[in-house]
Amino acid sequence: MGYLGNNQLPFDPARSSGKPLDAVRFNGNNSTVAFTLPLPVNDPTDLDVFVENVRQEPTVAYNSIGTALTFTEAPPTGTNNIYVVYRNYGTAEVQLADGSVSYAKLANNIRQFTQDNFTANGSGQTFTLTETPASANTLMVAIDGVMQTAPVNYTVTGTTLTFTGVPPASSNVTVKHLGFRTTTTVTALTAGSVTSTELADGAVTDNKLAASPLTNILMLAGM
Repeated sequence: MGYLGNNQLPFDPARSSGKPLDAVRFNGNNSTVAFTLPLPVNDPTDLDVFVENVRQEPTVAYNSIGTALTFTEAPPTGTNNIYVVYRNYGTAEVQLADGSVSYAKLANNIRQFTQDNFTANGSGQTFTLTETPASANTLMVAIDGVMQTAPVNYTVTGTTLTFTGVPPASSNVTVKHLGFRTTTTVTALTAGSVTSTELADGAVTDNKLAASPLTNILMLAGM
């Protein structure tokens, strides 16, 4: 097997004070070419792979995607003579396996549906929510147990819930927040926030220009 690189070790996981999963060791047996990594990667260059203290060249000596590490030739027999270092794993993008995110890893406002409770005064139509919902349809709204429907019975702007009618005096208004929420409107652009930096060259076409400015440009150009 053609080993590439020098034999100076920049990192030894056996003596590392870093996280346990910064690197992993395998035993070569002169026949096995496929090994399973404890953490997935997106590309062979996400790893530094060493065999017998010699660094291996990505895609030439080995390939890796997901948790599969496959050598082009079987590493020789040895105890812990193969080790793999994760490159910048703390900041790398990692693909999570389906169903791998547990309940404990979710934020409290996602795993425990927030509920707002109000008592109507017979005149007010607006109520202030504790969180900004993604939309009116991510709320479960009820008046004295009777479910309300958006936008027929209520609308939402930011944290303000507005009923189209006035809830009866002393009625119980309950609002349960469902699903993922955010306090930031991530799809809307702030006025004046788009500059030439955000626009690619040639991205604005004729049909995106107002008629009068386009006519003036054509007149100036003598067309």
